[in-house]
Amino acid sequence: MDTNGPYINDLEMGINTIPTMQYSFSGFLTLQQVVDSFIIFASQQNNDLPLSHSNLSSALRFELPWTLFSPSVIRMVPFPTREYTDDEFQSIVKSVMGLLYLLGFLFPISRLISYSVFEKEQKIREGLYMMGLKDEIFHLSWFITYALQFALCSGIITACTMGSLFKYSDKTLVFTYFFLFGLSAIMLSFMISTFFTRAKTAVAVGTLTFLGAFFPYYTVNDESVSMVLKVVASLLSPTAFALGSINFADYERAHVGLRWSNIWRASSGVSFFVCLLMMLLDSILYCALGLYLDKVLPRENGVRYPWNFIFSKYFGRKKNNLKNRIPGFETDMFPADIEVNQGEPFDPVFESISLEMRQQELDGRCIQVRNLHKVYASRRGNCCAVNSLQLTLYENQILSLLGHNGAGKSTTISMLVGLLPPTSGDALILGNSIITNMDEIRKELGVCPQHDILFPELTVREHLEMFAVLKGVEEGSLKSTVVDMAEEVGLSDKINTLVRALSGGMKRKLSLGIALIGNSKVIILDEPTSGMDPYSMRLTWQLIKKIKKGRIILLTTHSMDEAEELGDRIGIMANGSLKCCGRLSVFRLLWLFLLLVLPIFFKKESYFIQS
Repeated sequence: MDTNGPYINDLEMGINTIPTMQYSFSGFLTLQQVVDSFIIFASQQNNDLPLSHSNLSSALRFELPWTLFSPSVIRMVPFPTREYTDDEFQSIVKSVMGLLYLLGFLFPISRLISYSVFEKEQKIREGLYMMGLKDEIFHLSWFITYALQFALCSGIITACTMGSLFKYSDKTLVFTYFFLFGLSAIMLSFMISTFFTRAKTAVAVGTLTFLGAFFPYYTVNDESVSMVLKVVASLLSPTAFALGSINFADYERAHVGLRWSNIWRASSGVSFFVCLLMMLLDSILYCALGLYLDKVLPRENGVRYPWNFIFSKYFGRKKNNLKNRIPGFETDMFPADIEVNQGEPFDPVFESISLEMRQQELDGRCIQVRNLHKVYASRRGNCCAVNSLQLTLYENQILSLLGHNGAGKSTTISMLVGLLPPTSGDALILGNSIITNMDEIRKELGVCPQHDILFPELTVREHLEMFAVLKGVEEGSLKSTVVDMAEEVGLSDKINTLVRALSGGMKRKLSLGIALIGNSKVIILDEPTSGMDPYSMRLTWQLIKKIKKGRIILLTTHSMDEAEELGDRIGIMANGSLKCCGRLSVFRLLWLFLLLVLPIFFKKESYFIQS
């Protein structure tokens, strides 16, 4: 309990010589001695002549021994002070206490930066987004995870120091001090991580940046520095943390301790309340800046927002439907798989569609890609990865998309799942635009990306459970759904195995299971059987054919055998555009024409030329 009153300085130990010396040099003691000496002299005069105003006036008119009243040696003795004990340890470590505490936080801070950037580097974050995880939920999961860790660390520090460093301070205040710094450290690490895409670089630069945010403390820790400068410096949370350590050292040295009742009183030029408040404000500021920078800074994957997206969100016109945004995006204006002349020797060849497919277009039960264009800008010039792609995918069908490396298949998929923004053009997936309604699309989207996006520390079961929850599988059927899917993809005997212990083919099976779990309406499979042995490949083909009913499936592959086995329709991409699309029988007739008719035609032409 704090028994000191509001007019008592808790930190004043022993005799405070400053006010004593000020009183001594003011001249008041000299005047006081002259007056006292005169009063004593006057009281010692003849008792028959009482001292009165008239006698005093007459005495002043005649000679008096004024030299007796002149000041002599003045001695001043202060009043006794309360008993105190000077803790020399606190006075010694006062200047370095903040740095020592900060060094203890460097390891968890470096791990936080490393893991957050690692997920970005390995595209795990984008994989979660593709499966329907919202951006705010992703960041909230990181915050909760590390907030709990820092809360545990703060509790351990409080317990370990309650009998030594913070013996006299309120233990809840000690916990609050370290926990608020932990929150600000989480947000500062998040803000730093937005600038990097490589984990090793982020750890090195981020740790040095975090440590560098402490050094303004040595500039503002002097009592002569104004309060305003200390508040400005406290916008760096490590500096605010170090200034708070001064308060602890001062109050612990005085054997008073910091309590909720005295955090308002300044120590070394700043109050402890200001330090706590600044660390809380820093947490909010870093969080806001981190979320903003995460949207607007350049990134390898995902949609980059313009710098003024905040204002356009609230003041711009909302665009919900592609038909309202682009005039002429009516189904009857754009026949399915419209031909696009790319300047090739032969025009693209497309099979005409049935009335049932046309009805799907009218009902919005298909995927319609129209004039999708993607250009990468570089120092060497612009590179067109996808060139005005026109494509339609229908329900209950598998479209096998063939093409060599660099044909634009993976870039097309990245745009359809929202990882890359199109340079121009758009697409409707079940009636929703990939530009304006990606959140709605991801609710019905299952993706098996080209590269496995998995957590090395989780098991097969934990992966399937996590993505099943993201897809809205009910808790009552979660366990059976996970077991059934593991059995479907051939991982029932590895269901409790860590992902890091799986082979490449098994990881592809798990990625396929993640894409299929939750009964998504749209399934996109980017080379799903790469790395599998022939037996596993055949089982995977059977599974894909079995689940196509009621779904729209896009499958990319390099294998013509796989395309023939799985594809209801086959498309071939080259140079970023679709060259032909149709059933396998159409392709066979086309190849028959190329093999039989064209040689005869060219042979006749050659005969006429020779004649």
